[in-house]
Amino acid sequence: MRKQTIIDLLAAGRVANLPSVVSNVLLGCGLGMFLRNFGQDPVFLFPCLAGCFLYVGGCFYNDWADRKWDAENRPERAIPSQRLKPLAMLLASLALMCLGVVCAFVIGTGALFIAGWIVASILVYTWIHKKTAWGVLPMGLCRALLYPLGFVAQKWDPNSWSNHFQILGLREGTEDKAELAPKGMSYDSEVWFQTQTVSIFAVGLLLYVAGLSLFARAESKPVVPQLNRVLGILFMSLVVIGHSHFLVFEFPAWSALSLVPFLVLLITGILAMKKSVGKGVSLLLANICLVDFIFALPLAIGFTQWDFALTTSQALVFPLVSFGGFLLALLLQKIAPAT
Repeated sequence: MRKQTIIDLLAAGRVANLPSVVSNVLLGCGLGMFLRNFGQDPVFLFPCLAGCFLYVGGCFYNDWADRKWDAENRPERAIPSQRLKPLAMLLASLALMCLGVVCAFVIGTGALFIAGWIVASILVYTWIHKKTAWGVLPMGLCRALLYPLGFVAQKWDPNSWSNHFQILGLREGTEDKAELAPKGMSYDSEVWFQTQTVSIFAVGLLLYVAGLSLFARAESKPVVPQLNRVLGILFMSLVVIGHSHFLVFEFPAWSALSLVPFLVLLITGILAMKKSVGKGVSLLLANICLVDFIFALPLAIGFTQWDFALTTSQALVFPLVSFGGFLLALLLQKIAPAT
């Protein structure tokens, strides 16, 4: 295989963004370990594989579907220039998405359901993104669903989850879920609490990606339209609320520290767009890892200080993957573009 073909495949699969995909899934896993089983028997491999296969498959499919538009507007890209064959890209995209669904099936029905929604979001985004700015929403949903994918992969132990309320100071802990009803916390309430919590994180990531996509839509233009800029900055800033709310009162100093890298890169990426929209968008894509870092760092501190079934080195995996993923994303962008 020629060097140019490898670079074209890496670019078509947006491989520079895979570190952030893994980071997203792992943060979902960490949240699931916190809320579902107190850190016992974590499941990482298959949700990460599912996320990566679905992401690359979706990128291949998007390039195949956009081949006519690219032929007129981006003729230098791999498919219009015939460096990659359209049929091969279509078959590869379908195969990769099927592999992602299979990995989700191995995890369980919950993950399979989430994977189905990711595939549906990919199809909707590919269908409408050239027609309307509303395409940023299914694009954001493709990313946002990576949190629930990692979350539901963690086995739920109903006899341990009540301890979270003792930790967070919400109520006295109990040993058995049956004891919760008389004290005002039912089993159904815990299901709702889990759903609500992971949804807040997912909506935060959706808004960040939607805001980023508003900038990316202007990548071929000399400047970003004012409305895109204002809404983009607003959406990307709102992620701070979603990702900081959960442990900010338990670890205010660590929560504040975890915001610094994200805010620095957010400002740097926005300022970079004055010279190059593409450069700014690439930085903001790498910054998705630091979106995860906002929660990953205080989560790791919680894992080490509270009675979780994790060693310190295991707990530190989450912030290290997020921050390391950011650095790796910047490195991969030097090999193949992220957009």
